[in-house]
Amino acid sequence: MTPTLDTTRLKPGVWFVRAGRWSRGVRPVTAEGHRVVAIYIALVAGALVAGIALYALTGGLAWLGLSLAGLIGSAVWFATVSGRHLDRSLRYPDLKVKTQSHA
Repeated sequence: MTPTLDTTRLKPGVWFVRAGRWSRGVRPVTAEGHRVVAIYIALVAGALVAGIALYALTGGLAWLGLSLAGLIGSAVWFATVSGRHLDRSLRYPDLKVKTQSHA
């Protein structure tokens, strides 16, 4: 079960927050943030598939360069987009809605 998040605390244009107290990672908290993560995963998979295809066609080492360029490029893109839409003052646990038990 995914936790309910209080996204009303987010400023406009914020899609990511810090993952945790000591973490330098980020977590998506909006549909746009989840879409960016999905695109990043697709780019990584595409780079690897393109590298494998190039290896199958040529058998040379060019596949390694293509794969690395794709992986580095997608990582730079993700870091740029997530950094542009990141609220560093909030952590993911801060947005979790506290549920009250009725025991």
